[in-house]
Amino acid sequence: MTDRESENRGISRRHPSIPGIVVLALLMGCARQAPPQEAPRKAVQAVAAREGVLEEWISLYGTLKARSQVSLYSRIEGRIQDVRAEEGDRVRKGDILITLETDDLKATVDQARAQMHAAEARLEQAALAFNLQVTGTDVALQTSRKGGQVAEETMKQARMALDQSERDLGRTELLFARGAASKQQLDVAQVQRDLARSRLEAALRQQEQASQQVRLSMAGERQDQIRKQDMAAAKALVEQSRAALLYAETQLNPGAIRSPLSGEVTYRNVEPGDTVTATSMTKTLPLMTVTNNKEIYFEAGVPETTTRALRKGAKAEVAVDAFPGSLFPGRITAWIGAVDPVSRTWRVKITLDNHPPALWTGQAARARVRTALYRGIIIPRQALLKRGQETWVALIVGNRAHLTPVRVAHQTEEKAVLASGVKRGDRVIAAGSERLAEGDPVTVKE
Repeated sequence: MTDRESENRGISRRHPSIPGIVVLALLMGCARQAPPQEAPRKAVQAVAAREGVLEEWISLYGTLKARSQVSLYSRIEGRIQDVRAEEGDRVRKGDILITLETDDLKATVDQARAQMHAAEARLEQAALAFNLQVTGTDVALQTSRKGGQVAEETMKQARMALDQSERDLGRTELLFARGAASKQQLDVAQVQRDLARSRLEAALRQQEQASQQVRLSMAGERQDQIRKQDMAAAKALVEQSRAALLYAETQLNPGAIRSPLSGEVTYRNVEPGDTVTATSMTKTLPLMTVTNNKEIYFEAGVPETTTRALRKGAKAEVAVDAFPGSLFPGRITAWIGAVDPVSRTWRVKITLDNHPPALWTGQAARARVRTALYRGIIIPRQALLKRGQETWVALIVGNRAHLTPVRVAHQTEEKAVLASGVKRGDRVIAAGSERLAEGDPVTVKE
Protein backbone atom coordinates (compact mmCIF):
# COMPACT_ATOMS: atom_id res chain seq x y z
CA MET A 1 0.00 0.00 0.00
CA THR A 2 1.30 3.42 -0.91
CA ASP A 3 1.50 6.31 1.45
CA ARG A 4 -1.19 8.01 -0.54
CA GLU A 5 -3.68 5.22 -0.06
CA SER A 6 -3.01 5.09 3.68
CA GLU A 7 -3.69 8.79 3.98
CA ASN A 8 -6.97 8.49 2.10
CA ARG A 9 -8.21 5.70 4.39
CA GLY A 10 -7.48 7.78 7.45
CA ILE A 11 -9.49 10.60 6.10
CA SER A 12 -12.48 8.32 5.45
CA ARG A 13 -12.48 7.11 9.06
CA ARG A 14 -12.38 10.66 10.43
CA HIS A 15 -15.19 12.06 8.23
CA PRO A 16 -18.52 10.26 7.51
CA SER A 17 -19.76 9.92 4.07
CA ILE A 18 -22.23 12.34 2.55
CA PRO A 19 -25.08 9.77 2.14
CA GLY A 20 -24.86 8.82 5.80
CA ILE A 21 -25.25 12.42 6.85
CA VAL A 22 -28.38 12.76 4.72
CA VAL A 23 -30.04 9.64 6.21
CA LEU A 24 -29.31 10.80 9.75
CA ALA A 25 -30.85 14.21 9.06
CA LEU A 26 -34.00 12.59 7.68
CA LEU A 27 -34.42 10.38 10.76
CA MET A 28 -34.05 13.31 13.14
CA GLY A 29 -36.63 15.30 11.23
CA CYS A 30 -39.16 12.48 11.42
CA ALA A 31 -38.67 12.23 15.18
CA ARG A 32 -39.44 15.90 15.68
CA GLN A 33 -42.69 15.69 13.65
CA ALA A 34 -44.34 12.62 15.54
CA PRO A 35 -47.84 13.43 17.21
CA PRO A 36 -48.00 13.79 21.05
CA GLN A 37 -49.23 10.76 23.06
CA GLU A 38 -52.89 10.86 24.54
CA ALA A 39 -53.23 11.51 28.32
CA PRO A 40 -54.04 8.38 30.36
CA ARG A 41 -57.74 7.71 30.94
CA LYS A 42 -58.98 8.00 34.50
CA ALA A 43 -61.05 5.12 35.89
CA VAL A 44 -64.50 6.12 37.18
CA GLN A 45 -67.79 4.53 38.19
CA ALA A 46 -70.93 5.65 36.38
CA VAL A 47 -74.68 5.20 36.72
CA ALA A 48 -77.57 6.18 34.48
CA ALA A 49 -79.70 9.04 35.78
CA ARG A 50 -83.32 8.00 36.26
CA GLU A 51 -86.65 9.60 36.98
CA GLY A 52 -88.16 8.55 40.26
CA VAL A 53 -89.47 9.40 43.70
CA LEU A 54 -87.37 9.99 46.79
CA GLU A 55 -89.13 9.51 50.13
CA GLU A 56 -87.91 10.98 53.41
CA TRP A 57 -88.61 9.03 56.59
CA ILE A 58 -88.10 9.46 60.33
CA SER A 59 -87.88 6.66 62.89
CA LEU A 60 -90.03 6.32 66.01
CA TYR A 61 -89.78 3.85 68.89
CA GLY A 62 -92.91 2.84 70.76
CA THR A 63 -95.32 0.10 71.79
CA LEU A 64 -98.18 -1.83 70.23
CA LYS A 65 -101.54 -1.28 71.90
CA ALA A 66 -105.04 -2.70 71.47
CA ARG A 67 -107.80 -0.33 70.48
CA SER A 68 -110.28 -2.27 72.66
CA GLN A 69 -109.07 -3.00 76.17
CA VAL A 70 -111.15 -2.75 79.35
CA SER A 71 -110.37 -3.13 83.02
CA LEU A 72 -113.04 -4.64 85.25
CA TYR A 73 -113.94 -3.31 88.71
CA SER A 74 -116.64 -4.06 91.26
CA ARG A 75 -119.42 -1.57 91.99
CA ILE A 76 -120.06 -3.07 95.42
CA GLU A 77 -117.96 -4.32 98.30
CA GLY A 78 -117.97 -7.99 99.20
CA ARG A 79 -116.20 -11.33 99.08
CA ILE A 80 -115.26 -12.95 95.78
CA GLN A 81 -117.27 -16.13 95.31
CA ASP A 82 -115.98 -17.37 91.96
CA VAL A 83 -113.55 -16.35 89.20
CA ARG A 84 -114.49 -18.01 85.92
CA ALA A 85 -111.62 -17.03 83.62
CA GLU A 86 -107.86 -17.42 83.61
CA GLU A 87 -105.26 -15.28 81.88
CA GLY A 88 -105.19 -16.29 78.21
CA ASP A 89 -108.82 -17.48 78.13
CA ARG A 90 -111.03 -16.30 75.28
CA VAL A 91 -114.28 -14.74 76.50
CA ARG A 92 -117.40 -13.36 74.86
CA LYS A 93 -119.22 -10.15 75.47
CA GLY A 94 -121.65 -10.68 78.33
CA ASP A 95 -119.86 -13.68 79.87
CA ILE A 96 -119.83 -13.70 83.67
CA LEU A 97 -116.18 -13.53 84.72
CA ILE A 98 -116.39 -12.78 88.46
CA THR A 99 -119.15 -13.34 91.02
CA LEU A 100 -119.41 -11.92 94.54
CA GLU A 101 -121.20 -13.39 97.54
CA THR A 102 -124.61 -11.74 97.61
CA ASP A 103 -126.57 -13.54 100.35
CA ASP A 104 -127.49 -10.30 102.12
CA LEU A 105 -128.45 -8.63 98.88
CA LYS A 106 -130.56 -11.62 97.86
CA ALA A 107 -132.45 -11.42 101.15
CA THR A 108 -133.19 -7.77 100.50
CA VAL A 109 -134.43 -8.61 97.02
CA ASP A 110 -136.66 -11.39 98.37
CA GLN A 111 -138.13 -9.04 100.95
CA ALA A 112 -138.84 -6.37 98.36
CA ARG A 113 -140.42 -8.96 96.08
CA ALA A 114 -142.68 -10.18 98.90
CA GLN A 115 -143.78 -6.63 99.64
CA MET A 116 -144.60 -6.14 96.00
CA HIS A 117 -146.73 -9.30 95.96
CA ALA A 118 -148.56 -8.10 99.07
CA ALA A 119 -149.22 -4.74 97.45
CA GLU A 120 -150.56 -6.45 94.35
CA ALA A 121 -152.87 -8.56 96.53
CA ARG A 122 -154.16 -5.42 98.22
CA LEU A 123 -154.80 -3.92 94.84
CA GLU A 124 -156.90 -6.93 93.90
CA GLN A 125 -158.86 -6.62 97.13
CA ALA A 126 -159.47 -2.95 96.50
CA ALA A 127 -160.77 -3.74 93.05
CA LEU A 128 -163.13 -6.34 94.51
CA ALA A 129 -164.34 -4.03 97.24
CA PHE A 130 -165.11 -1.35 94.70
CA ASN A 131 -168.10 -3.40 93.56
CA LEU A 132 -169.56 -3.61 97.06
CA GLN A 133 -171.95 -1.05 98.26
CA VAL A 134 -171.07 -0.22 101.84
CA THR A 135 -173.50 1.30 104.19
CA GLY A 136 -173.28 1.85 107.87
CA THR A 137 -172.41 5.48 108.15
CA ASP A 138 -171.36 5.44 111.81
CA VAL A 139 -168.96 2.58 111.40
CA ALA A 140 -167.63 4.08 108.22
CA LEU A 141 -167.26 7.47 109.90
CA GLN A 142 -165.24 6.07 112.78
CA THR A 143 -163.11 4.11 110.40
CA SER A 144 -162.59 7.07 108.15
CA ARG A 145 -161.60 9.33 111.05
CA LYS A 146 -159.04 6.86 112.25
CA GLY A 147 -157.83 6.43 108.72
CA GLY A 148 -157.50 10.18 108.44
CA GLN A 149 -155.34 10.36 111.54
CA VAL A 150 -153.15 7.57 110.28
CA ALA A 151 -152.94 9.19 106.88
CA GLU A 152 -152.02 12.52 108.43
CA GLU A 153 -149.27 10.96 110.47
CA THR A 154 -148.06 8.96 107.49
CA MET A 155 -148.01 12.11 105.36
CA LYS A 156 -145.97 13.96 107.95
CA GLN A 157 -143.46 11.16 108.15
CA ALA A 158 -143.35 10.87 104.38
CA ARG A 159 -142.82 14.61 104.02
CA MET A 160 -140.02 14.55 106.56
CA ALA A 161 -138.46 11.60 104.79
CA LEU A 162 -138.72 13.40 101.43
CA ASP A 163 -137.13 16.55 102.84
CA GLN A 164 -134.28 14.51 104.27
CA SER A 165 -133.76 12.56 101.03
CA GLU A 166 -133.71 15.79 99.00
CA ARG A 167 -131.07 17.24 101.33
CA ASP A 168 -129.04 14.04 101.03
CA LEU A 169 -129.36 14.17 97.24
CA GLY A 170 -128.21 17.78 97.17
CA ARG A 171 -125.13 16.98 99.22
CA THR A 172 -124.35 13.93 97.08
CA GLU A 173 -124.69 15.94 93.85
CA LEU A 174 -122.29 18.53 95.26
CA LEU A 175 -119.80 15.84 96.27
CA PHE A 176 -120.18 14.14 92.89
CA ALA A 177 -119.46 17.41 91.10
CA ARG A 178 -116.29 17.76 93.18
CA GLY A 179 -115.26 14.16 92.51
CA ALA A 180 -115.74 13.13 96.16
CA ALA A 181 -118.71 10.81 95.50
CA SER A 182 -119.14 7.99 93.00
CA LYS A 183 -121.81 7.67 90.34
CA GLN A 184 -123.24 4.75 92.27
CA GLN A 185 -123.67 6.90 95.39
CA LEU A 186 -125.42 9.54 93.30
CA ASP A 187 -127.75 6.93 91.79
CA VAL A 188 -128.58 5.57 95.25
CA ALA A 189 -129.42 9.07 96.53
CA GLN A 190 -131.69 9.70 93.52
CA VAL A 191 -133.52 6.40 93.99
CA GLN A 192 -134.01 7.13 97.70
CA ARG A 193 -135.40 10.56 96.86
CA ASP A 194 -137.78 9.00 94.32
CA LEU A 195 -138.92 6.42 96.87
CA ALA A 196 -139.57 9.12 99.44
CA ARG A 197 -141.52 11.14 96.89
CA SER A 198 -143.55 8.07 96.00
CA ARG A 199 -144.31 7.45 99.68
CA LEU A 200 -145.40 11.04 100.12
CA GLU A 201 -147.66 10.83 97.10
CA ALA A 202 -149.14 7.64 98.50
CA ALA A 203 -149.62 9.29 101.90
CA LEU A 204 -151.30 12.28 100.26
CA ARG A 205 -153.65 9.97 98.44
CA GLN A 206 -154.41 8.14 101.67
CA GLN A 207 -155.13 11.42 103.41
CA GLU A 208 -157.43 12.51 100.63
CA GLN A 209 -159.13 9.15 100.75
CA ALA A 210 -159.67 9.44 104.49
CA SER A 211 -161.13 12.93 104.11
CA GLN A 212 -163.53 11.75 101.48
CA GLN A 213 -164.53 8.82 103.66
CA VAL A 214 -165.40 11.22 106.44
CA ARG A 215 -167.51 13.36 104.16
CA LEU A 216 -169.22 10.43 102.55
CA SER A 217 -169.90 8.77 105.89
CA MET A 218 -171.35 11.92 107.32
CA ALA A 219 -173.54 12.36 104.30
CA GLY A 220 -174.49 8.71 104.24
CA GLU A 221 -173.19 8.38 100.75
CA ARG A 222 -172.22 5.13 99.32
CA GLN A 223 -168.61 4.09 99.39
CA ASP A 224 -168.04 3.69 95.69
CA GLN A 225 -165.88 6.80 95.41
CA ILE A 226 -163.89 5.80 98.43
CA ARG A 227 -163.24 2.44 96.93
CA LYS A 228 -161.87 4.16 93.87
CA GLN A 229 -159.45 6.00 96.08
CA ASP A 230 -158.58 2.72 97.72
CA MET A 231 -157.69 1.35 94.34
CA ALA A 232 -155.56 4.39 93.57
CA ALA A 233 -153.74 4.04 96.87
CA ALA A 234 -153.21 0.34 96.23
CA LYS A 235 -151.81 1.10 92.80
CA ALA A 236 -149.44 3.65 94.30
CA LEU A 237 -148.32 1.08 96.83
CA VAL A 238 -147.69 -1.42 94.05
CA GLU A 239 -145.60 1.13 92.18
CA GLN A 240 -143.70 1.93 95.34
CA SER A 241 -142.97 -1.73 96.04
CA ARG A 242 -141.87 -2.28 92.45
CA ALA A 243 -139.46 0.65 92.75
CA ALA A 244 -138.07 -0.85 95.95
CA LEU A 245 -137.61 -4.21 94.21
CA LEU A 246 -135.85 -2.58 91.28
CA TYR A 247 -133.49 -0.78 93.61
CA ALA A 248 -132.67 -4.02 95.44
CA GLU A 249 -132.02 -5.80 92.14
CA THR A 250 -129.68 -3.03 90.98
CA GLN A 251 -127.67 -3.67 94.12
CA LEU A 252 -127.65 -7.39 93.42
CA ASN A 253 -126.71 -7.25 89.72
CA PRO A 254 -123.17 -5.88 90.32
CA GLY A 255 -122.50 -9.14 92.15
CA ALA A 256 -121.97 -10.68 88.70
CA ILE A 257 -119.21 -8.90 86.76
CA ARG A 258 -119.55 -9.52 83.01
CA SER A 259 -117.16 -8.97 80.13
CA PRO A 260 -118.14 -5.84 78.16
CA LEU A 261 -116.44 -7.11 75.00
CA SER A 262 -115.21 -10.24 73.27
CA GLY A 263 -111.50 -10.87 73.56
CA GLU A 264 -108.86 -12.46 75.74
CA VAL A 265 -108.17 -12.15 79.45
CA THR A 266 -104.76 -10.48 79.62
CA TYR A 267 -104.65 -9.65 83.33
CA ARG A 268 -106.16 -11.23 86.46
CA ASN A 269 -105.68 -9.85 89.95
CA VAL A 270 -108.34 -11.65 91.99
CA GLU A 271 -108.93 -15.09 93.48
CA PRO A 272 -111.97 -16.72 95.13
CA GLY A 273 -112.16 -15.64 98.77
CA ASP A 274 -110.57 -12.24 98.18
CA THR A 275 -112.42 -9.27 99.61
CA VAL A 276 -113.32 -6.35 97.41
CA THR A 277 -112.94 -3.14 99.39
CA ALA A 278 -113.48 0.51 98.61
CA THR A 279 -109.78 0.77 97.71
CA SER A 280 -109.93 -2.05 95.16
CA MET A 281 -113.05 -0.48 93.65
CA THR A 282 -110.99 2.50 92.48
CA LYS A 283 -109.38 2.81 89.06
CA THR A 284 -105.91 2.01 90.41
CA LEU A 285 -106.34 -1.73 90.88
CA PRO A 286 -108.51 -3.58 88.32
CA LEU A 287 -109.77 -7.05 89.12
CA MET A 288 -109.32 -8.25 85.55
CA THR A 289 -108.45 -6.91 82.09
CA VAL A 290 -109.96 -8.09 78.80
CA THR A 291 -108.23 -7.20 75.51
CA ASN A 292 -109.41 -7.46 71.91
CA ASN A 293 -106.28 -7.71 69.75
CA LYS A 294 -108.10 -7.62 66.42
CA GLU A 295 -107.36 -3.90 66.11
CA ILE A 296 -103.76 -3.07 67.03
CA TYR A 297 -102.14 0.34 66.78
CA PHE A 298 -98.64 1.66 67.37
CA GLU A 299 -98.10 4.49 69.86
CA ALA A 300 -94.92 6.47 70.39
CA GLY A 301 -93.71 9.62 72.04
CA VAL A 302 -92.48 12.17 69.52
CA PRO A 303 -90.00 14.92 70.51
CA GLU A 304 -91.18 18.48 70.06
CA THR A 305 -88.45 19.05 67.47
CA THR A 306 -89.97 16.36 65.24
CA THR A 307 -93.64 17.30 65.46
CA ARG A 308 -93.55 19.70 62.51
CA ALA A 309 -92.47 16.92 60.16
CA LEU A 310 -95.44 14.70 61.04
CA ARG A 311 -99.03 15.03 59.92
CA LYS A 312 -102.22 13.06 60.28
CA GLY A 313 -102.64 10.56 57.45
CA ALA A 314 -98.90 10.26 56.79
CA LYS A 315 -97.74 6.88 55.48
CA ALA A 316 -95.88 4.68 57.96
CA GLU A 317 -94.25 1.27 58.27
CA VAL A 318 -94.05 -0.62 61.57
CA ALA A 319 -91.47 -3.30 62.40
CA VAL A 320 -91.82 -5.74 65.31
CA ASP A 321 -88.92 -7.74 66.73
CA ALA A 322 -91.06 -10.89 66.79
CA PHE A 323 -91.37 -10.68 62.98
CA PRO A 324 -87.85 -9.95 61.67
CA GLY A 325 -87.79 -8.69 58.12
CA SER A 326 -91.51 -7.85 58.07
CA LEU A 327 -92.92 -4.35 57.74
CA PHE A 328 -96.58 -3.67 58.51
CA PRO A 329 -98.00 -0.68 56.62
CA GLY A 330 -100.15 1.91 58.33
CA ARG A 331 -100.92 5.60 58.67
CA ILE A 332 -100.95 8.21 61.41
CA THR A 333 -104.57 8.29 62.60
CA ALA A 334 -104.32 10.27 65.81
CA TRP A 335 -102.22 13.09 67.12
CA ILE A 336 -102.55 13.78 70.84
CA GLY A 337 -102.13 17.52 71.17
CA ALA A 338 -100.83 17.54 74.73
CA VAL A 339 -97.16 17.55 75.69
CA ASP A 340 -96.00 15.17 78.41
CA PRO A 341 -94.56 17.50 81.07
CA VAL A 342 -91.82 15.01 81.99
CA SER A 343 -90.59 13.64 78.65
CA ARG A 344 -91.58 16.73 76.62
CA THR A 345 -93.02 14.51 73.91
CA TRP A 346 -96.29 14.30 71.99
CA ARG A 347 -98.18 11.05 71.54
CA VAL A 348 -98.82 9.80 68.02
CA LYS A 349 -100.91 6.78 67.01
CA ILE A 350 -100.35 4.70 63.86
CA THR A 351 -103.15 2.32 62.85
CA LEU A 352 -101.93 -0.79 61.03
CA ASP A 353 -103.69 -1.59 57.76
CA ASN A 354 -103.26 -5.33 58.21
CA HIS A 355 -101.41 -7.45 60.73
CA PRO A 356 -101.13 -11.10 61.79
CA PRO A 357 -103.11 -12.26 64.84
CA ALA A 358 -99.85 -12.90 66.68
CA LEU A 359 -99.28 -9.18 67.25
CA TRP A 360 -100.08 -8.33 70.86
CA THR A 361 -100.52 -5.26 72.94
CA GLY A 362 -97.38 -4.36 74.85
CA GLN A 363 -94.89 -5.53 72.20
CA ALA A 364 -92.00 -3.17 71.48
CA ALA A 365 -91.97 -1.88 67.91
CA ARG A 366 -90.30 0.63 65.62
CA ALA A 367 -92.00 2.77 63.03
CA ARG A 368 -90.84 4.70 59.98
CA VAL A 369 -93.04 7.64 59.03
CA ARG A 370 -92.82 9.26 55.62
CA THR A 371 -92.43 12.98 56.08
CA ALA A 372 -91.78 14.13 52.50
CA LEU A 373 -91.88 12.96 48.87
CA TYR A 374 -89.79 14.41 46.03
CA ARG A 375 -90.08 13.64 42.30
CA GLY A 376 -87.29 14.29 39.78
CA ILE A 377 -84.01 12.95 38.42
CA ILE A 378 -82.35 10.71 40.99
CA ILE A 379 -78.57 10.21 41.22
CA PRO A 380 -76.17 9.07 43.96
CA ARG A 381 -75.42 11.82 46.44
CA GLN A 382 -71.66 11.18 46.13
CA ALA A 383 -71.88 12.28 42.49
CA LEU A 384 -72.46 15.89 43.58
CA LEU A 385 -69.43 18.22 43.31
CA LYS A 386 -69.15 21.52 45.16
CA ARG A 387 -67.27 24.12 43.12
CA GLY A 388 -67.51 27.43 44.91
CA GLN A 389 -71.14 28.34 45.51
CA GLU A 390 -72.43 26.01 42.82
CA THR A 391 -73.11 22.30 42.66
CA TRP A 392 -71.90 20.34 39.66
CA VAL A 393 -72.16 16.84 38.26
CA ALA A 394 -69.66 15.09 35.98
CA LEU A 395 -71.25 13.36 32.99
CA ILE A 396 -69.65 11.01 30.48
CA VAL A 397 -69.95 12.38 26.94
CA GLY A 398 -67.93 10.59 24.27
CA ASN A 399 -65.69 8.89 26.83
CA ARG A 400 -64.75 12.25 28.29
CA ALA A 401 -65.81 14.09 31.42
CA HIS A 402 -68.29 16.91 30.97
CA LEU A 403 -68.99 19.09 34.00
CA THR A 404 -72.49 20.58 34.21
CA PRO A 405 -74.11 22.69 36.94
CA VAL A 406 -77.23 21.27 38.60
CA ARG A 407 -79.97 22.41 40.96
CA VAL A 408 -80.60 20.00 43.86
CA ALA A 409 -84.21 19.71 45.04
CA HIS A 410 -83.48 17.41 47.97
CA GLN A 411 -80.84 15.00 49.19
CA THR A 412 -80.51 12.24 51.74
CA GLU A 413 -77.48 10.37 53.01
CA GLU A 414 -77.38 8.22 49.85
CA LYS A 415 -79.35 9.90 47.07
CA ALA A 416 -80.14 13.27 45.58
CA VAL A 417 -83.10 14.57 43.55
CA LEU A 418 -82.18 17.08 40.83
CA ALA A 419 -84.53 19.78 39.63
CA SER A 420 -82.40 20.69 36.59
CA GLY A 421 -79.07 20.09 34.87
CA VAL A 422 -79.37 16.36 34.15
CA LYS A 423 -81.92 14.42 32.13
CA ARG A 424 -83.02 10.83 32.26
CA GLY A 425 -80.47 8.42 30.80
CA ASP A 426 -77.42 10.67 31.22
CA ARG A 427 -74.35 8.75 32.38
CA VAL A 428 -73.38 10.30 35.70
CA ILE A 429 -69.96 9.70 37.24
CA ALA A 430 -70.80 8.38 40.70
CA ALA A 431 -67.25 7.82 41.96
CA GLY A 432 -63.89 9.24 40.89
CA SER A 433 -65.03 12.66 39.73
CA GLU A 434 -63.32 14.70 42.45
CA ARG A 435 -60.14 15.40 40.42
CA LEU A 436 -61.66 15.51 36.95
CA ALA A 437 -61.48 18.55 34.74
CA GLU A 438 -63.62 19.36 31.74
CA GLY A 439 -62.74 17.06 28.84
CA ASP A 440 -60.60 14.60 30.78
CA PRO A 441 -60.68 11.16 29.15
CA VAL A 442 -62.29 8.54 31.35
CA THR A 443 -62.88 4.83 31.37
CA VAL A 444 -65.73 3.19 33.25
CA LYS A 445 -64.65 0.41 35.53
CA GLU A 446 -67.05 -2.34 36.37
